[in-house]
Amino acid sequence: MIDLEVITTFAFFLIVSILIILDRKNIQFQYGIILRRWKRGVKILDKIVKKGEKFLKNVGDAAIVICLMASFIGIGFLLYSVIRLKPSLGIVLPTAGAFRYPAPIISVPFWYWLVSIFIVLTVHESMHALFIRLAKVPIKNYGIVTFLALPIGAFVDPDTKRLKSSSFEEKLRTYAAGSFSNFIVALFIYLLAFCSIAVINAFIESTGVKIGSTIPGTPAYNASISGILQKIDNFRIKSISDLDAFLKNASVGQEITVYTDKGVYSIKLIGRPENETLPFIGIANLTNVYEYKWIFSGIVPDFVISSIQTWLNLLFWLFLFNTGVGIFNMLPLRPLDGGLICEEILNRKVGKKSKVLMRAIELIVLVLVVFSLFVGFISRTFI
Repeated sequence: MIDLEVITTFAFFLIVSILIILDRKNIQFQYGIILRRWKRGVKILDKIVKKGEKFLKNVGDAAIVICLMASFIGIGFLLYSVIRLKPSLGIVLPTAGAFRYPAPIISVPFWYWLVSIFIVLTVHESMHALFIRLAKVPIKNYGIVTFLALPIGAFVDPDTKRLKSSSFEEKLRTYAAGSFSNFIVALFIYLLAFCSIAVINAFIESTGVKIGSTIPGTPAYNASISGILQKIDNFRIKSISDLDAFLKNASVGQEITVYTDKGVYSIKLIGRPENETLPFIGIANLTNVYEYKWIFSGIVPDFVISSIQTWLNLLFWLFLFNTGVGIFNMLPLRPLDGGLICEEILNRKVGKKSKVLMRAIELIVLVLVVFSLFVGFISRTFI
């Protein structure tokens, strides 16, 4: 049976492909990369700038400070990779169904990836556009970038000469605006997740662990354990984490009594197949069972739990994408915004030597980025 995610992903690519074909007169195509440009929307930005010019300048100044801090944090993560031989970043690509990419590529379910990328790029480029207009620099156009039918980026195309002639502060505000907007979105997502979890916990609670199956040759299989796990000895099991906590304090060979809604079972713990020193019951495919606390009664339906998990997973990826893109974009490496900020600061503080110094910094950061991406492979192969 074909996974629903695979079907909807295929449908998405089909629809986008049709739209690209219908709109082919307005796109640029080269080696699989497609650019679609627009000019609408600049008047809206001008209205926002006109009403809140002073406020936006203050926001821009705060963005510079926050983004400089993010730049140092990003370098700190890269140095952590060198010291601890652990990756601090990865290439993130969408996947569907059971397919997963090999390391160092991070596989993200397609729809989580698509929604996250859309929000990241929309707020990032919109904020750049807003501060470009704040600096009185004309915007030629803006648009999206796709690889065939897969969205991979967005851009704002300002009058480059006018932007370069802007003041030092205006350029720094413009470069910092994109990542700063991602950090603001990440903060909002964090607060939204916190509130969501609080509301969920107010309505439902975990009351047991559903046993999906038992593994042949294990105590659970031999005793035909089934149903919803509620208690082991005198230890109440309300969730999978409770079961893990019990097993951490148990030992191989220990005799236990397992209580489920189907019966009571006496068994002796054995060692895990992969590690004989760790206790093992032999139950698998476990899921938490939730019940309503109030308003409703009984066990929460699976579709409700699935919807809650989908929502929380989406918030997780949104937070991770916005935070990750914001920090990575602040690395002092051109053409990243962090590199442009670093270049402007060096030009102002160092003068003629800034070009040599900038290239040295970029070379060091680039080496750290590549090392962090492949540190797992390096440590497995040479260490």
